[in-house]
Amino acid sequence: DTGSVVQINYNNTSTTIPNTQAGLSIVNTDVTGVQSHVIFRMQHASGTDGDLEIAHDIYGNTKFFSQQPTTGTVETFRISPSLFEVNEGNANLDFIVNGEYADNMIFADASMGNVGINGVAQSDADLTVYHTNSGATQAAIRAVSTDGGANVAPVLDLYRDAGAAPNDVIGAINFSGNNNTPAKLNYMRIESTIIDETAGTEDATLKFVGQRNSAEVEWLRLQGSGIIFNNVGNSNLDFDYYSSSFSTTDPFIH
Repeated sequence: DTGSVVQINYNNTSTTIPNTQAGLSIVNTDVTGVQSHVIFRMQHASGTDGDLEIAHDIYGNTKFFSQQPTTGTVETFRISPSLFEVNEGNANLDFIVNGEYADNMIFADASMGNVGINGVAQSDADLTVYHTNSGATQAAIRAVSTDGGANVAPVLDLYRDAGAAPNDVIGAINFSGNNNTPAKLNYMRIESTIIDETAGTEDATLKFVGQRNSAEVEWLRLQGSGIIFNNVGNSNLDFDYYSSSFSTTDPFIH
């Protein structure tokens, strides 16, 4: 009734209470068996499976199951002595963490296998981080090292862990934005390419590529043989060098 904190109604005159009809079911099975040791089940009268079920087994695992419209009963998460695991059965079950003033602080999309931070996951990126702060100097991502020694830290490591071959592009950083359509466009890109993967004679290049008149051109290339400007297609790109000893408006070398 309305004054109850917990109310269990059972309208059955049988001396044996079947699990499929009970408002509350606690089952203690043989501890040597493979079934759960203790089960707490909440079930609607029209269902055959538990709408919500909490099972504790002999190994110390506490599992939470729910009835899903399209997939049936699935394990939503479990608590074990050394692990907290969500969606152990790999069902199409998203995981969302909301904040006090914002939704989707963490959004894991099960169907895509992608994650969003401060927003929903995107299909074309394993991880999408949304910069929700309006301040121009606030970072979306920051890597901090507290090492006070001479070690290099922090380190951003772009590692392509696969078989290597000449002309493999092993990593890139895109600087993208919208045009006036609006359509997303990579305005500038920094990328690295393997030239020689042979142990002892490895070579690589670092390229700076960008848009010029709506076409992508290579501005600068760093490689073992030297520094190359305007490498691909010999585009109409000038090279200017300015010196503090000469005019600040006219190049020292043009």
